[in-house]
Amino acid sequence: MNFDAVKNSLIDAANRAGIEEYEIFFMEGSAISAETLKGEISSFTSETSGGICFRCIVDGHFGSAATELFTDEEMCELVERALENAKNIESNDKAIIYKGAAEYAKVKDRESRLAGAAELKRASLDLLDKTMKESEYMVDSTQTYAVSGKTRTELINSHGLALSNEVDYVCSGVQAVVEKDGESQYGLSSEAAFCGAKVDKMPKKATDEALDKIGAKEIPSGKYDIIIDGKQMRTLLSAFSPVFSGRQANLGLSLLKDKEGERVAAECVSIIDDPMYPDSPMQTAFDGEGVPTYTKSVIEKGVLKTLLYDLASADKVGKESTGNGQRGSYASPVGVQPY
Repeated sequence: MNFDAVKNSLIDAANRAGIEEYEIFFMEGSAISAETLKGEISSFTSETSGGICFRCIVDGHFGSAATELFTDEEMCELVERALENAKNIESNDKAIIYKGAAEYAKVKDRESRLAGAAELKRASLDLLDKTMKESEYMVDSTQTYAVSGKTRTELINSHGLALSNEVDYVCSGVQAVVEKDGESQYGLSSEAAFCGAKVDKMPKKATDEALDKIGAKEIPSGKYDIIIDGKQMRTLLSAFSPVFSGRQANLGLSLLKDKEGERVAAECVSIIDDPMYPDSPMQTAFDGEGVPTYTKSVIEKGVLKTLLYDLASADKVGKESTGNGQRGSYASPVGVQPY
C-alpha cells in the first residue's frame, strides 16, 4: 500500500469539499509466523494488512470513514462518506484535531529485529525439541511458535502536523503440556525474541509451570498470606486497567473518578505507564491523535497521580491529554488505553 501516492489526492478532495479541519491516519502491517506440533511445522502464515482513515469536523462533530482501496476515486468517496457520517453523530464530546507539539520523544534506533521464514521455522522446531526434552511427562500436544512482523503508522492533518512511526518485532512462545498421575496441565512462556538466553529458558519455565499445577486442589475459604506470580499480577492488572481511563471516569464507570491526588492503594503500590519501555517492541512517540507520549506515574506509593486521557476526555475535565488516545487499527475509533 502506497500512502504517499494517495495522500495528496485525499487532501485535494478534502479541500474541494471545503473541509477546514481534518485528519488522515494510515496504518499497515505485515507478519509471518511458524507453529509446531508433533515434531513438525503445523502451520505457516504470511499476511499483510492495512488501510487509511479520514476524519473531519463538521458542525462540531467528527465524521470518519476508512478504506483499504487506494485509488483516486476511492479517496473522493472516502471524504464524502466521512461528511455524511458526521451528520449522524450524536456524541456531545468535543471534536478536536490536534495542532501538534513543539517536541516529541525520539524512539531509539536499533537494529532490525525482522526474521525470515527459514529462521522462524528453524527457531520454532528447535524450541519444540528443547521443550520435549525437559520432562518425561511431556506429551505431543506441546506446541511452540515464532513470529516476525512490522507495523508502520502515519498521521497528518490540516494543521500541518505530519508524524510517522515504524517498528518491527519478533516473538516466540512455548505451550508445554504434561501428563502425570492421570492429570494433564499446561504451562506458557513467551519472549520478544526467537533466540538468545531468554528464549533458551522458556522450555524450562513453561514446563515447570505445567508441573507445578499437577495435584493442585481447592482449599477452604479464608484469609491467607499469598504470593502472586508476576504473570498473574499482569493478568489482574489488565482486567482492572479500564478503571484508569479518564473516558470511563467521565461516564461514571470508574471508581477512581475524582480521586486524583488521593490515596487509592497501599504505599507499596506504584504503577508507571511507559510508551518507551525498553523491552517493548512497539515504542511510539505519539498516540492515535498525534499527541506526544511520555512516561507517567499513574499511581505513586499508593497515591493516584493521574488518570489516562485522550483529547476529548481531557477536555471535559479541563485537563491535558496524557497521550493515551490509541487506535487498535486504521479503522478503529480512538480509545483510551495504557501502554
